[in-house]
Amino acid sequence: MQASREEILSVLRKWLEDRSTVRVLFWFSSATGSLTGLVIKAAEDAIVVSQPEVDEDTPPGTLMAISLAHANGFAFADPAEAVSAEHRKLLESEMESTIMIFLITGERFAIAALPESHRQGFDAA
Repeated sequence: MQASREEILSVLRKWLEDRSTVRVLFWFSSATGSLTGLVIKAAEDAIVVSQPEVDEDTPPGTLMAISLAHANGFAFADPAEAVSAEHRKLLESEMESTIMIFLITGERFAIAALPESHRQGFDAA
């Protein structure tokens, strides 16, 4: 469902306060990718997600900064909105809720709070 900037920032600030593990996915015209980490900034101008050092293969300080200067739309999705009980169960196994950020260029970001079963290594960070 569509959401306002203020509603999205409220969700992100809750994830920041709760130290929820999140996965950021992005789709650009020339690249796609993802990063799993913790929200360390949720402000009017930008969102920052940082991947804590969880083992010797993870460089400290790996992060993604998302400028909201060119955001022109926001959405929020929750597994409870699934079209069927089976679909809801599948979604709940992968995420608690998701926000979407749409840019004027047509590119987009999704940030999903992960369930406890996906938080290995992040709880100690």
